[in-house]
Amino acid sequence: MVDRIKKKLAVKPVEKDYLLDFVNKELVPQMERLRLFTDAIVSILIQGEGSPEGVVPAAVGSLYQQTDGGAGTSLWVKESGASTDVGWVAK
Repeated sequence: MVDRIKKKLAVKPVEKDYLLDFVNKELVPQMERLRLFTDAIVSILIQGEGSPEGVVPAAVGSLYQQTDGGAGTSLWVKESGASTDVGWVAK
């Protein structure tokens, strides 16, 4: 019994071609999906000091929390100007 377990747990060398296939076909596409998802989240929720108008480019629908804002200027919504730094409206 112990011999069978040792045999199953024995380290086998990984062939270079298998490893390259795994990285190129499995790992790289998964990492790309994760990057796209992360970029989407980051571009929707943004935080900073000062008004974002004319400064922060983002997609329409993004939210900006102005950390030094007051009444009416603490939350901004990107309502126009896809991927530009204009079109922010204070809420």
